[in-house]
Amino acid sequence: MKQRSQIQNLEEDWTGTSSTVMRRKLQNRLNQRASRQRRKVDSKRLEAITKVIETQGPIILDPTTPPPKTCMCINNIDVKRIIASRSFNSYITNTSVPTDSYLLTLLHFNIIRALSINVEILKLPVDRMDDDILSPFNTSSSTQYPQGLPDLSNLPPALKPTSLQIEIKHHPEIDVFPFPRCRDLILSALSRGDEWNDIEFCRDIMYGLEGGGGRTGFIVWGDPWVPASWEVEETFAKKWKWLLEGCEELFISTNNWRVGRGEERLVFEELP
Repeated sequence: MKQRSQIQNLEEDWTGTSSTVMRRKLQNRLNQRASRQRRKVDSKRLEAITKVIETQGPIILDPTTPPPKTCMCINNIDVKRIIASRSFNSYITNTSVPTDSYLLTLLHFNIIRALSINVEILKLPVDRMDDDILSPFNTSSSTQYPQGLPDLSNLPPALKPTSLQIEIKHHPEIDVFPFPRCRDLILSALSRGDEWNDIEFCRDIMYGLEGGGGRTGFIVWGDPWVPASWEVEETFAKKWKWLLEGCEELFISTNNWRVGRGEERLVFEELP
């Protein structure tokens, strides 16, 4: 059984566990570990695609017009900063594009830049985000975080850890989104043993969904550590409604941007 091959100690052997919740939690952990290992095999090829130059500040879009679909070609670029989280690597892995000519829409590029900035603010090790590492809020390991841990007192308010982030062990990919309520909903689901398809979630963020008008799942109009800079696309909000429940800051921000473009407000409570 392939899944059992990922077991590293007896505590992770779910076959003798009678608790359904604990069995699901252990199986999910092993599945995620196996998925990370598969992705690491392609890391050298991904490196040629995912390196994004950071010689300028964040791209600021014009929120008074509908999000553009203009493509921009990012090739022959130097190594500066990259977004290297395991789920976003998977987004590129599953995209059949030549490594020397990778097209991203402006919105795609902007969301990658936004998450890259939050990765750096949190002092996450971009070269180890594919590994089975713990969030910096769960460990004091100098091996996992040789550059040091983030100073909580200096973090932007929206990126400061919640009690659940400190209590529940998790991968740091969850920490980069500036919505504490959303982070807690993910962690609560993981602690219950519920399945959360992080690869599908991140693919929907980057590609958007059918019927979304070519928009990404999230649009970032300004500083990515500020919740008011973010807008969630309607079809994404419908699919991932359970993950957005009660995220009032995101709802308010989304409708501010929509109204500014002359679009109707979203009533999140009425989403199907």
